[in-house]
Amino acid sequence: MRLKLFFAIVLGLLTASVNLRAQYNFDADITAIRENAIPGFDGRTWATGNFGNYIQYIPAATLLGLKLGGVEGRTNWGRFLSEVAMGSALAGGLSLGLKHLTARTRPNGGNLSFPSGHTVLAFASATFLHHEYGWRSPWYSIGGYSLAMLTAIQRVTTGWHWMSDTMAGMALGIGCVELGYWLNELIWKGKGLTGAYEDRDFLVPFASAWTVEWLYATSFPLGPGTEVEAGRLPYRGGMAGLQFNAPLHRLSKSIPAGPSLRARVSALSLRYKDAANDHNRYAFLGGGAWTFPIDPRFGFDVYMLGGAGPEQGGRWAGDVVGGAGVSVITSEFYKLKLFLEADWWTPLPPAFHFGWSVAFCW
Repeated sequence: MRLKLFFAIVLGLLTASVNLRAQYNFDADITAIRENAIPGFDGRTWATGNFGNYIQYIPAATLLGLKLGGVEGRTNWGRFLSEVAMGSALAGGLSLGLKHLTARTRPNGGNLSFPSGHTVLAFASATFLHHEYGWRSPWYSIGGYSLAMLTAIQRVTTGWHWMSDTMAGMALGIGCVELGYWLNELIWKGKGLTGAYEDRDFLVPFASAWTVEWLYATSFPLGPGTEVEAGRLPYRGGMAGLQFNAPLHRLSKSIPAGPSLRARVSALSLRYKDAANDHNRYAFLGGGAWTFPIDPRFGFDVYMLGGAGPEQGGRWAGDVVGGAGVSVITSEFYKLKLFLEADWWTPLPPAFHFGWSVAFCW
């Protein structure tokens, strides 16, 4: 049931991403953030940020180092190698096949863009690390998935991939490894587990979770159609941000479960019919949220944030954001969310953001 739930969530998010790209060009909206900030940026060397070639291997190197170093994990060597071989073959075969089948052009002009192979490798390795050692400490899982997410972000920010390439890479990396583990369970039938392994449940209740969250959204600015067509107001955009959530009830037992403090830093691309006016808007926001746990795995939250930030070029203005989101824990310490929010800023008309996020919770 857990595996079926995970695949249902991933399939839904991937379907949503394809539809968004077809209708609103979500990939171009996110890529515009980088293009506005650093026009013509090309991440082909270490000096321009191509460190994704290296960090993608850290979760795998950590896993192998722990295993070779004698740190007892979940399985013995026989079952471990079987699980790694099967999960890696599924992830590698599917990603390579999709690359040649789609032959998608990269943002920097190369080819074989979809899906991101770096992201597939990083998330597959993080999932192996999570299964083998996450039961010992949640920080193995959080560290592995954080490095995998950093790899995915690097591939987009340096122009090697579109956002949907990395979304597909996340899904393939995690999904294929989970499928490999499920198939191995059918083969091994509970054998090959180490004596030290404990099937612990690290599931974090929604109302009490600390989270670090990566946000991505398509923006729909409002305003008079004549002003939009004349190129004086933006007609669309993309938002990317980093958000931190701290539950209040962990700080004081007298406060009921649900409320939390929230802080966000974000960048928003503002795209105009007259492309010469395209620029970014940045925001530093803080405020509160309230989470309603539907059950230990699903949750619903509402929030209100306020703050200020500069538009590209130096002009600062106030900003207020209010919204709601629905989340699901797809694996221990790992949460996906869909959200819709309204953004009131000055001096431009308000906008709506519809998007998704990946959160690490503990």
